[in-house]
Amino acid sequence: MKIDYRPDIDGLRAIAVISVIFYHADQTINNLRILPGGFAGVDIFFVISGFLITSIILNELNETDSFSFFNFYERRCRRIIPVLLFVFIVSFPFIWLYFIPSSFIDFSKSLLSSLLFFSNYFFYFSGELYDAENSLLKPLMHTWSLSIEEQFYIVFPLMFYVSFKFLKIHLLKVFSFFLLVSFLLMIITFNKNESLAFFGFFSRFWELMFGCLIGILSFKKKKTNKTLSNIYSFFGLILIVYSIFFFDHRTSYPFFQTLTPVCGAGLVIYYNNKNSFFYKILSLKPIVFIGLISYSLYLWHYPIFAIGRTTEFFGDGISKKLFLLTFLFSLITYYFIEKPVKKKKLSKKNIFIAIAFIYSVLLFLSQISIDGKIKAVRGDIFKNLSVGNETKNLTVCKDDYLNEDGYCVFNSKKEKTLILVGDSHMQTLEKPLLEYANQNKFKLVIINRSACFYFLDLDLIIKNQLSACTSEYQKKRRKIILSQKNAIIILGGRTPHYLSGYDFDNEEGGGKHIKIKGLYYKSHNEKLGAQSDDKDKLIKHSFNKTITDLLSNNLKVILVYPIPEVGWNVSKKLIIKLGLNLNSLENLYKSKPLTTSHQVFYKRSKNIYSIYDDIKDSNLFRVYPENLFCNTLISKRCITHNDKKVFYIDDDHLSYDGASLIVDSINKIIQSTE
Repeated sequence: MKIDYRPDIDGLRAIAVISVIFYHADQTINNLRILPGGFAGVDIFFVISGFLITSIILNELNETDSFSFFNFYERRCRRIIPVLLFVFIVSFPFIWLYFIPSSFIDFSKSLLSSLLFFSNYFFYFSGELYDAENSLLKPLMHTWSLSIEEQFYIVFPLMFYVSFKFLKIHLLKVFSFFLLVSFLLMIITFNKNESLAFFGFFSRFWELMFGCLIGILSFKKKKTNKTLSNIYSFFGLILIVYSIFFFDHRTSYPFFQTLTPVCGAGLVIYYNNKNSFFYKILSLKPIVFIGLISYSLYLWHYPIFAIGRTTEFFGDGISKKLFLLTFLFSLITYYFIEKPVKKKKLSKKNIFIAIAFIYSVLLFLSQISIDGKIKAVRGDIFKNLSVGNETKNLTVCKDDYLNEDGYCVFNSKKEKTLILVGDSHMQTLEKPLLEYANQNKFKLVIINRSACFYFLDLDLIIKNQLSACTSEYQKKRRKIILSQKNAIIILGGRTPHYLSGYDFDNEEGGGKHIKIKGLYYKSHNEKLGAQSDDKDKLIKHSFNKTITDLLSNNLKVILVYPIPEVGWNVSKKLIIKLGLNLNSLENLYKSKPLTTSHQVFYKRSKNIYSIYDDIKDSNLFRVYPENLFCNTLISKRCITHNDKKVFYIDDDHLSYDGASLIVDSINKIIQSTE
């Protein structure tokens, strides 16, 4: 039985790849994300793969009563590997030239894991979150789904062959059982570890099994009523469209909701036929063409977007030029690699010699890059930086150091105590402050949480949902703080951001003055959705209560005033400004340094300054970051670097060198009070 070509399945691929690409582009219209559930496109791909692979194997077994594993893996290799390796080869020099050292090493590790077909587990163990901002800067993040498919290709043919030989009449039952077990594993895993459920093979296997069952059912499918075919196909498309447009980052995934796009894809594949209306729609030439190049589109879009976001060659974010580049590169690989290899215009021997050679080269390059024998061109200038809104390079309170109550204690036997409490701006101080505590025999207690200033009795609402920064969590913080004796509290955070509710605009082309949707504080006794008419008054009352509470308990408080926001991502901006000149930071500083307006910073922060300044107490001490970065080396400007060091990792978080300056100021205060 010959497997007929189904152009409508390529049409379904087109829907899937367009959804995924727009989801990863992370673009909005009127603050609404375009295709917020585009991640469901991956689930559609899984169903299609399960269906096609089952159809191929089942067809061969029925026609010949045997199955050539060699021919199967040869076809899979031809289909997957050549384009994949080409994308890796082209991406590598760009990452080497324009990514900072830590990002280059991360890329090399992900490259190695992708070549060995376990990048899904690499990203899981790396602690990556699929829809996090930082993941958008990982050029090979999207290979997690390819690794799952490759793992499927390794185990499934043998599973199916054995089942066919010994349980042929029970194939539906056998693979329904595998589907059910995998589905239950997904539910159990999700409830314990959402990230593992997302990246894990066993929690995704059921989606491929769903396609497998469709393939088995389709093999001996009877003719379906045309009206019913149209109804079921339409319902399937409705499920897919609903998933793509109405799922978002808040959707529990993969979980029960994943049945929606999976069932939708299954209905379309099973019920669509040449006589149905939706078959003709999905078979339109422009849609089919997108489906034909969907593999190349999927492979290219993520590294192109990641490099574009990092270097900003084509502007901030994902521009039309990056979409165009993705399409052009996909056309090149489709016509010059995919089609020739698929149609066997090149000899089998030459293809596999080329694949083996390139594979070996990439394995070698990735390994020696991980070992540090190939170093990123950016060199030591950026060694302490990271491109992305993250502070993990500077955060020491994590992993095994976190106790069961969610905070860290270092040097626990020392008598004098420092307590660092705040948000991600204080997280950047952790590494240099721990070094200071070690040198000066202090116990260090760290109670930081991203986007969580220490405000008593307030709940922080993010995206109109109650965040982890609740009044209950602040009570927990208070209990920890008051349990420490002879302590100095170091308190700070990005309070101008919380108070204004707007993103920072440096008024020179960096950042935008856009209201952050769904970000606000509410009193702990108010209902969700209730917003104070006077945010300044609400925050001032809470701040006064917070500081007074600390001081009344005979604690010394070092208040770190707002760290100047930049607007531009400093790491990205300097990558472009420095170009390929490795030693030009000094020249850049002398000629055209990256700075921002001190006046704009003050305008942004004056309300918070007023709140901070109102409290007077002999045990309250103040650190002014603006005195370190603004009006110092350049009049009326705030610097992001000098001729030797870079002080920021992104648009508002300090680097190790920048944070060290804050710690030096803290040290001076501590010395003056002893």
